Amino acid sequence: MQIHAEYSLYGHFFYLEQLFGGVEKIRFFLDQNSGMRAACLSAFQLEIASRRADAFFVRINKDMIISEKHTAIALSRAEFNDARIANPTLTDSELEVLLTKQHIARMAMIGK
Repeated sequence: MQIHAEYSLYGHFFYLEQLFGGVEKIRFFLDQNSGMRAACLSAFQLEIASRRADAFFVRINKDMIISEKHTAIALSRAEFNDARIANPTLTDSELEVLLTKQHIARMAMIGK
């Protein structure tokens, strides 16, 4: 039997919604794909409206060569170390939250 890809996406997200029933907070990092977006927003409409779930579109540079990946990792680690020096009382987990909030503030919104 052949099943259209969108039906599989919807089934997957509605199944995840059942599995995550008792979870306090859900974050999705989605490819910029309209079918995936629609399936996620349909299955998690109530959770997103109540701010118990977030959905982010992400873009991954699949064309990066190994040396570029290593450079990106090194820059990320340097940013983290700079944040550690600037905020010596914060734990690593708190630093991750701080940096994530800073990066989120610079993100571009897509849709509502």
